[in-house]
Amino acid sequence: MGLTIHYHLSLPGKPLVPEVRQKLSALRQACLDLPFQEVGEVLEFKGTECNFRQRDQNDPLRWFLCQADSTVIFKYDRTGKPVAVSDWKDGTNGWDVLPEQVIGFRTYPGNGCEEANVGLSRFPKAVSIPNQRTGKNQRLSVADGGNWQWHSFCKTQYANEHGLEHFLRCHLSVVAMLDAAKKLGFMVTVNDEGGYWEKRDVQVLVREIGEWDRFIAGFGGTLKDIAGNAGMTIQAPIFNRKDFEQLEMQGQAFVQPSLKQLVLGLLAKTKTVTP
Repeated sequence: MGLTIHYHLSLPGKPLVPEVRQKLSALRQACLDLPFQEVGEVLEFKGTECNFRQRDQNDPLRWFLCQADSTVIFKYDRTGKPVAVSDWKDGTNGWDVLPEQVIGFRTYPGNGCEEANVGLSRFPKAVSIPNQRTGKNQRLSVADGGNWQWHSFCKTQYANEHGLEHFLRCHLSVVAMLDAAKKLGFMVTVNDEGGYWEKRDVQVLVREIGEWDRFIAGFGGTLKDIAGNAGMTIQAPIFNRKDFEQLEMQGQAFVQPSLKQLVLGLLAKTKTVTP
């Protein structure tokens, strides 16, 4: 939960590996000129090296490679045959698609912020999914299979725990990185929950992060109280804010009685505690 920048990168046409390397190296150089706290080296993975599951949970590259994979969304028809669909809906399923090759680098905007990793993955053109009834594998096309693309996100919300100036530096650095990608010829699609990517208005972004802070404090405080009465402990970065009580009071307007009842119901269903 928290304000996040979602982004998708791709390269038009059918670029060869040397061009992919050159584009990403240029983008990395652009990041080095921005106030990121850390910018890693360009990394390459092939074949089974791309499988994040082969990495230890504490391996810093596990999350990078986890972001590098994709998903085929499908549903089963009446015969049990998997059929590709475009959106998640009731009755749909997801099939994890590991890339055949990954080239990219890691960035860390600053304290409290998630990594803003960048790269390009090349996926197979199809995957084999078993028929629900017969168990026989059937081929299903992978959207943009064979092309280079990247889906990722960066939660900047908790950079605000270190001050508004720090949050703005982190959030705007990620946006500047994506601007640089466009200038280098990447096709870029962004969903900025702070609204800055579309509006380029810092005041709008400041108001939005304030709304998120109040909502998280109000919801977190309510959850903490309910869990405390049930003998449970809740931890969250927002609780460490010096102005938490003020934010919590302001955020109570976001917490409807129905939400409290929902939380109580979920706790009761766990059967581990009695609210």
